Amino acid sequence: MDTLPAQTPATDRTGASFWAEAAEGGPQRWWSWWHLPELAAVFAIGLCLMNFLYAGTGGVLADEIGVPGHDSYYHVKMAALLPEIGLVKEFPWLRQAYFTKTGHEFVGHHYGFHGLLTPFVHAGQWLRGDYLIGGRWAMATFFAAALTLFQLILMTQRIRCRWLWLVLYLLMPAQFFSRHAFVRAIAPSLLFMLLIVVLMFRRRYALAGLAVAGYTHLYFGGVIFGPVIVICYALAGLIGPRGDRVSWRLWVWMLGGWVLGVLTHPYSGGMFEFLRLQVFGTGLTPDISVGSEWKPYEKVWWLANMCAWTLIPFALAVAVRLRFGPRANAKELSVLLMSFVFAALMLKSRRFVEYWPPLALLSAVLLGGPVVSGWYSRITRWLRESRARWPAILVGVGLAVLCAAAVGQVWRLGPHLGLRVLTDEWRLWALLTGGYLMVPLARLWVETQPAVLPGPYSMLRVVVDSLVVLVAGAVGTAAVVGVFRLASGSLPTEMRRFLVPWWCFVLVGVLYVLIPLIARRWAPRKPLRSRWMRPAGLAAIIAGAVVLTANLTLEAGSQVVRLQCSIRGKFDLPAIREAMAFLTANSERNSVVFTDDWDIFPVYFFVNHHNNYCVGLDPKFTHARDPVLWERYKKITRGKTPRRYEVPERYREHSGGEAEVRIRIEDIRGHFGAHYVITDEDHTKFREKLDRASTFCERVYPPPETEPAETGEKKKRDQPPYVIHRVFSKQEQQAAEEDE
Repeated sequence: MDTLPAQTPATDRTGASFWAEAAEGGPQRWWSWWHLPELAAVFAIGLCLMNFLYAGTGGVLADEIGVPGHDSYYHVKMAALLPEIGLVKEFPWLRQAYFTKTGHEFVGHHYGFHGLLTPFVHAGQWLRGDYLIGGRWAMATFFAAALTLFQLILMTQRIRCRWLWLVLYLLMPAQFFSRHAFVRAIAPSLLFMLLIVVLMFRRRYALAGLAVAGYTHLYFGGVIFGPVIVICYALAGLIGPRGDRVSWRLWVWMLGGWVLGVLTHPYSGGMFEFLRLQVFGTGLTPDISVGSEWKPYEKVWWLANMCAWTLIPFALAVAVRLRFGPRANAKELSVLLMSFVFAALMLKSRRFVEYWPPLALLSAVLLGGPVVSGWYSRITRWLRESRARWPAILVGVGLAVLCAAAVGQVWRLGPHLGLRVLTDEWRLWALLTGGYLMVPLARLWVETQPAVLPGPYSMLRVVVDSLVVLVAGAVGTAAVVGVFRLASGSLPTEMRRFLVPWWCFVLVGVLYVLIPLIARRWAPRKPLRSRWMRPAGLAAIIAGAVVLTANLTLEAGSQVVRLQCSIRGKFDLPAIREAMAFLTANSERNSVVFTDDWDIFPVYFFVNHHNNYCVGLDPKFTHARDPVLWERYKKITRGKTPRRYEVPERYREHSGGEAEVRIRIEDIRGHFGAHYVITDEDHTKFREKLDRASTFCERVYPPPETEPAETGEKKKRDQPPYVIHRVFSKQEQQAAEEDE
């Protein structure tokens, strides 16, 4: 049985006693059956929030949702193909992208993620006829699971008032949520991190080692991040209090799990070579232009403003702990170290905003959570032991003032913040609110009740308890709905996208009746002197729900609405499908298509794997093997041909020793072996070069008769979104030149 960590006794009146009071009289076991419905409610909140973010419409896709990001399409396609192609040794769909220094061996660094994704994407195809829907389902599930694990860590550390930290989790930076919406290994990676933290904190070192092994199979980032998490905890034990040392078994199991994961990985042969290319060649020390996610944030104040709701609690928790608290133990110090590590990575590459906020918030919880617990202990003990009614009246008046202020702010600001798309889904938010309120309402009423009355009064007490909890939950949910009415000015129903069945509300109501009945058998009774304690507690919970909903609506509502607008597929999928359908019908299988940019490959591959492509996924995959070939690709796609290129001395082995090479549009066939070229509206200069090269290629899509006849600006505006040119063979080019 685990006990609470020993705390330094506090004798001053400045606030150090919070730590002593947080531990005083605390439960000896961290687990309670109340945690099950609470975790279920938190999982539902995460699931619905992420699905709401996906539900935006407009833009180039109109009512079609798609998936955000570029690589998302690649991962969905690989997951869809996994049962058919298995673990491929070569990747034929990219001809000039190399994953190792020599040969054509493929390194599937996301194969574990694709395995997790496979059942979701096939379920989406089976149920809705779309693999992308399954990808969205998967990411919403992984996000909700990570949020649930965050809540579980708080439970293992006996943190009270967990609703407060849940609210701060939902107020984390916008880019944290937008990146977790990508169909990438981001959310599962955070899930593994938190799982390792949970197991280490519970001293389940063998399971933590297996989690490290599984993390390496998820994707190659786990090869680095898994040991980083464990080393932070181990180091914290070494420099922490003497009685808080971390067992040597953690080192053994961590090392064993890491070695097991590396040795059993199907792509272990190219693992470290690929990591060196990805981490240093693309990430930390790039020597060519790479994706924007690897670049640092340029505006520090903008970054601080975006992260304010995470950065401020983190800074306050550290300051309060340094001023009032005892020396940090291994758990608290380890998460602090983790947050510093990922903060440094985020300042180097903005993509790490996907990891730093939850670790910083978790550090704030562990360092400053006892302050909140101390306040909670003082107030509840005061109300529980008081025989007078004035403490309850005083608390009620204070809560009423807070509610009035919060509702007044919503009434004043809400209709001007553009929250209509959020408040249209009030049924969904009301259902989630009712589910989350169930545990605190039922727990308060059951745990603080006096001894059960004998005889027939016992059953009457059960009925009264259930009805009181049900009515309190209905009142709280209705109050939340009222906040949404004030925020939007009305409650329209024609725009809502989430149809919540009536039986969901019936199910929640039944649970409200059943949980108090079941909980009476094992809920501990607390001494109760004041008969005002229970109604005051109910009022506090309902008022808290109103205040939190009001502030969430104002603080997070605008961010959520903006995210729903921005988390949209950027590609014109209907136009791409038409172009790729033409290619599939009019080209030989495995014929090579030259694209006008490297980052367009994933969506083309998703729609059409009948053809092969030249470059994609990462520019370094081509540049690392043949930098001169990459330079040809850049010049050609930017319409800068013909052009002479002076080859740097370190690259001359790739140019046959020549100090200068000539780059021509004919290199599309000669050096890239392409049979077709596809261009979009962003590369009009390249497209015009192809149109003028009438002896080298011909435009085949869209057919000439469908092209606009206008000239000048009208023609420029009416250019088709995607144009395909067929590259002539050498014989066809010679014949065309002779005809001219």
